[in-house]
Amino acid sequence: MYIKRIHILSFALIVGFYIFCSASVGLAQEQESIFSETRHKLGSITESEKKVLQELFFLLQDIEEMERQQAEIQEDIKKLKNEIENVSFRLEKEECIYEQKKNTLKEVLQLYQRRGPASNLEIILSADSFSDLIRRINIIRDLSRNTGALLEELDERKQILQEEKNQLDSILSSMEEKQEELRGALLNKEKLKNDMEEYLASLDIERSYYENHLNQIEKTWTEAKKTLTDSIARFSDVLKQGNLPFEKVKVTISLGRVKGSMDEETFNQVAKEYLTNQNVEFHFYENKINVIIPDSQFLVSGSFIIVDGHTLQFVAEEGSFYGMPLTDESLKEIFKNGEVKLNLEPVLYGNELDTVNIKDGYLEITSKISFF
Repeated sequence: MYIKRIHILSFALIVGFYIFCSASVGLAQEQESIFSETRHKLGSITESEKKVLQELFFLLQDIEEMERQQAEIQEDIKKLKNEIENVSFRLEKEECIYEQKKNTLKEVLQLYQRRGPASNLEIILSADSFSDLIRRINIIRDLSRNTGALLEELDERKQILQEEKNQLDSILSSMEEKQEELRGALLNKEKLKNDMEEYLASLDIERSYYENHLNQIEKTWTEAKKTLTDSIARFSDVLKQGNLPFEKVKVTISLGRVKGSMDEETFNQVAKEYLTNQNVEFHFYENKINVIIPDSQFLVSGSFIIVDGHTLQFVAEEGSFYGMPLTDESLKEIFKNGEVKLNLEPVLYGNELDTVNIKDGYLEITSKISFF
């Protein structure tokens, strides 16, 4: 049974990564033309021309990042404005209650001042029986207590009022900071656009040539990026796949653990045989896995970490698109819909992942066996 588990474990890894990657080229027929056109255009340029386009692509990615920051800051400002409205409403309400309590206390104190301490003594001495005396003393005591309670409540309301004012001041301060960030983001975006314009202008008569190529890259990048970001949401169904290739995984069992491994060649064969015929390539190096999509010339490199004892999380470290490096911000944008995780708890049966190792040419996973 443990052999079956590690088979499922290894296959789930393949399926999960393949879903991520095949979705990236899942544009297939409708996007084939745009990818092939881009590949054709970039395949005929010189190294010096490629360097120019790479610089323009960097600027394009930076501008996209500034636009993302601008959108995020604007959303933060919108939320802060709502908070200001809510706190202002509560503040106005507390000020009204505070004034009411203050006026009530003022009236009570004025009443005591008019009556004076002698009137309390007169009330007590005018009692016509012992029981009446006790009743009058209790009334005076209750009046004194009520005055004390009013003072305490007034002090409490004053404290609440101050806290609401402090919160409002804090939100207003955050609002000013966000507005300053927004101004900075807008200035940076404008500067980057100017930099791109100046760079294009410096190309003189070749400007239209490079603009044409850049527009093609931008169009292709937008299409590929959208599919990449949307594909991550499909991981919830990874472990529901059937027809697992048990015979493809090399399994060894030792005391207390099960180890499964699959070499690079077999990994790619399984992907093609049991999934789809999409052209996706996996390459294993020491502590690194490269996933390559030749059709769109997208490459992402990274590694795995174990989370919660039963989840493999892919950590993207670098990537490229048509041979042009992606910025860290672009990689984050690709994974913005969520981290790439494989929850293997259903196939571990209470056991825990021990290690995941990417070796030169093969992948190795071990699981601890729990006997109790």
